[in-house]
Amino acid sequence: MLFRSLFLAYKLLFSGFATPIGLLITNLLIIGIIYLFFVLRSTIISPRAILIILIVLGVVFFLFSTILKSEYSGMDDVKYRFTNFIEDPASGGYSKGSGGISRFKLIKFSWDSFVNKPLFGNGGNIRSSMYEGINGGHSSSFDFLAVLGIAGGGGAFLFFVWLSVRNAYRNLRNSKSFSDICNFAMVVTFIIGGILNPYWQGPILVTYLLVANIYQSQVFQTGS
Repeated sequence: MLFRSLFLAYKLLFSGFATPIGLLITNLLIIGIIYLFFVLRSTIISPRAILIILIVLGVVFFLFSTILKSEYSGMDDVKYRFTNFIEDPASGGYSKGSGGISRFKLIKFSWDSFVNKPLFGNGGNIRSSMYEGINGGHSSSFDFLAVLGIAGGGGAFLFFVWLSVRNAYRNLRNSKSFSDICNFAMVVTFIIGGILNPYWQGPILVTYLLVANIYQSQVFQTGS
């Protein structure tokens, strides 16, 4: 398990894509924060808990320093985006070839389209609608609302995502196990990614469904 995790982290780090690397770091930070919260509330702080926190912090620091100091050409775009995001957060970490268009401007474009037709959206295919000037194409959550509207499917999918958050949080609250901490952190990371990037689709969505245990019937018991 440890070997597979390290191998996946290595492949992500040298993938050349800033988004999965950023989400990996975000996920690790969320795990560390939640785990630290439970540790601080515990009357007994075990050496294992301290070790886990130190490992999480160490990995995050290693990833950041490796990226910002890297001379590897395949890391240039990732390094540029991270540096850009640190120096100018409002820019959203845009790439060199984007013409300096912030992801937040693209999100606002989708939001404005949604406000124009909130119930059933502006219609069309989610991806092709970006080229038709309906959505900004850089936020699954806002793109869905812009194209589908609340009553046309966008609202249903966002409700589905909220149910998965509730399910993961209940599991975490009841067990307080490290696996459920990781599970909840993954759900939160998935949501952050879906707000800032257009990736709520395909294999990423399928993986999310499996890890979040969304298939369990209890997630649909809204009254409990």
